[in-house]
Amino acid sequence: MRKLLLLVAVAVLAVPLMGKRPVTLPARSLKPRAEYEVNQTSANAMMHVAAQPGDFDIAGYDKPLKSRRETMLVTNLTDHDVDSLYITIDYRDLKGRQLHQRSLWAKGEIPVGETRLIEVRAWDVQGSYVYRYSAKPRSLHTPYDVTVTIDSVAVIDAKNRNL
Repeated sequence: MRKLLLLVAVAVLAVPLMGKRPVTLPARSLKPRAEYEVNQTSANAMMHVAAQPGDFDIAGYDKPLKSRRETMLVTNLTDHDVDSLYITIDYRDLKGRQLHQRSLWAKGEIPVGETRLIEVRAWDVQGSYVYRYSAKPRSLHTPYDVTVTIDSVAVIDAKNRNL
């Protein structure tokens, strides 16, 4: 009887240890995914320029509940074609308390005087926040407000465009 109890105790203790293997990483090095990558063929033809108030019109921001992307419409009011935008997004709850703030490069070629839809990865990785003017979901959600500022842009230098 003692041997049977000892055998059962060893089996119970050994089962959780079975199948556990050490965790190994892949041989190649892991690299973070960039939101914006420079096109090397046109890098010499671009200049980074600070954006001035009134250079761009931002409208139509949207981020529905559980969405992994945020979108906005940006109109280029400058006299340069734009290749990408460096934007700062400030997220606040409806009482004005800051939830998050981030700055990032957003790829978006916008010709002079035209409007383009700009899309970036959502800040809300859990998908529980919804922009206050997006469609109201039926499930539980937390509304927020946003302020988008364009800090600088990568413009296409017309003189060096054919490099």
